[in-house]
Amino acid sequence: MGIEHLSHPKHSLVICKKADYSGKSCAGCGGPCSGMIYGCNICNFFLDNSCRDLPPNIFHPSHPDHRLTLRTSASSFRCSSCSKSGSGFSFGCLSGSGCDFSLDVHCAVPRPIRHKFHLHPLSFFNEWKGRSLSCDFCRKPCESLVLYCLECQFGIHLLCGPLPSTIHFEDCHEDRLTLTLSLEVDEDDSDDEECFYCDVCEKEVELHTPAYTCKGCYTLAHITCVIDEVLTSLKREHTVPLISIDGKAEQDGQSAEKAAKMKTLQGIMNDFNDSEKKDLDKLFKRRVAEIVRAWAFRKTSACSRIQSPFSDQVFVKFMDRLHNLNIHHTDPSALDEEGEELVAVGEYKVTRKLAPVLEDLFAKYGDVSAKGILSSDSKVKTYVFVILCWTINSMLHTKVSEISEGLLYRWWSYLIFVHSSAFEITFGIDRLKEVIRAHYSLRDESNTITKLDREIADLTDEIHELKQKLDKREKRLRARNLVRITYGRPTDESLKEAYASKALAWKWQI
Repeated sequence: MGIEHLSHPKHSLVICKKADYSGKSCAGCGGPCSGMIYGCNICNFFLDNSCRDLPPNIFHPSHPDHRLTLRTSASSFRCSSCSKSGSGFSFGCLSGSGCDFSLDVHCAVPRPIRHKFHLHPLSFFNEWKGRSLSCDFCRKPCESLVLYCLECQFGIHLLCGPLPSTIHFEDCHEDRLTLTLSLEVDEDDSDDEECFYCDVCEKEVELHTPAYTCKGCYTLAHITCVIDEVLTSLKREHTVPLISIDGKAEQDGQSAEKAAKMKTLQGIMNDFNDSEKKDLDKLFKRRVAEIVRAWAFRKTSACSRIQSPFSDQVFVKFMDRLHNLNIHHTDPSALDEEGEELVAVGEYKVTRKLAPVLEDLFAKYGDVSAKGILSSDSKVKTYVFVILCWTINSMLHTKVSEISEGLLYRWWSYLIFVHSSAFEITFGIDRLKEVIRAHYSLRDESNTITKLDREIADLTDEIHELKQKLDKREKRLRARNLVRITYGRPTDESLKEAYASKALAWKWQI
C-alpha cells in the first residue's frame, strides 16, 4: 500500500526498510537518507519524511514580495540564499515578473517546530529581515527570535510561546536545566544585594525574569544563551512538557487545538463508524482464534496442521507455566494513554510519546502494515499501531528482573492482536521469545540460588554445632593437661618406673 507524490508520478511510494535505502540520497534535499523514508525501489527514488510533506507554497521572509512555489523537477538551480548549486526540490518565484529567485529545501524550510497553538509547523528565524511582522500574541513588532508559519504568515516571538520545561545542557553536571519563570532572592539570605549571573555569557540576569537553572550545581543561563538547546527540544515535538511564560500561549493554544480538532486515542475510538466497528470486531475474533490455536498446540504439540507463530517450544513452556496462575485476559481496548494527543508519523498516527518508536520501526522494517487487512485511512489502523508501539516500548524499557507473568501475558496477547491484523511483526514475536527465555532463566537461576542459600544456612548451623562440641572437648583436654602439670609428668624415666616411683601422683586414675 503506497502513496502518490507529484515528484514521482510513475509509481506509488511506500515506506522503505533501512536496508533498501542504505547509502542512498534523498531526491528532495540531496542529503543522506535516514529515519523514515518513502521510496520506489523500481526507480531507485527515495524521499525522507520531511521532503515528502513539503508545502506546495510558502511565504518566505527573504523574498517577501512574492509567494514561492515548490518545484520538484530535477533541473539544476542555484540557491539565492546560500549560493550552492542543486538539482533536487526547490522553492522558486513564479510571479512572471522576470524574478529568478530560488531557495533549496534547507534554506526555504528549516526543520519544523510544532506547537499546539498553531495548525501548521513553524520555522525559526534568529533575525527577521522580511516585511514588517507583528507577533500574533503580544502584537509587538517581530525583529528577532521569531517562529513563523511559511504557509499562512502567522508569526510570534519565541518567548511568547510555551518553552520546554527542561533542556539538555552539557555544562551542567546533571545534564538538564529547568525553566524557572521568575528568579528570586532567598529570604534567608542576609545579602540583600545578591545578583545572578549567566554561566554562558557571564552577564547579569535580572530578577523576576525567566531563565534556565539547575539547583544541584547552581548553573544559570539566559534563555537566549541556550537557544540552540531550546530549539532542539522543540524540534523533537515536545518530548518534554511545555511551559507558558505569561499564559497567553496556553489560551491561544487551547483555541487553536480545538479549531484543528486534535484527536486522542479515545476520541478516535469514539469516532469509529459502523464499518470500522465491524473491522475491530473481526480483529477480536481473529485474535481469539489465534489464542485457541496456540493453546491447542500446547495440548497436542504433535498436531502438524496447526500453524501459528505463537506455537513453538518457547510459548508452550510459557503457557504451561501460566496454566495454574490467575492471569486475567487483557483486552487491547483497555490500553489507556491518558488522553494523550495523537501526532502524524508519515501517513499514520500514534500518541506523541510513541511517535519515536513508530519512526524507528519504519526506519528498520518499513511499513509493517503494508500487507495488512486494514485500509490506510481506517481509524482502526491507528488503534493497532498504538498497541504495537506500546508493546515494543514496554518490552524495551522493562528490566527482566521487573517482568511478571501478567506483563508477559499482556505483551503476548497484544502481539497476537496486532498479528491478527496481518501486520508483519516477526521481529516483535522473536523479541518476546528472547524476553520470555531471559525471564524464566533468571527465575530458575534465582530458585537455584535460593536453594544453595538454604544449603549454606544448614551447613552453617551444622558447623556451629560441631564447633560447640569441639570447644567442649578442648576444655576437657585443657583440664587434663592442668592436672598433669600440677602433679608432674614423667619425662626421662620409663613409664613403668614412673608409675612405681610416683604412684601417689597417678593414684586418682586407678
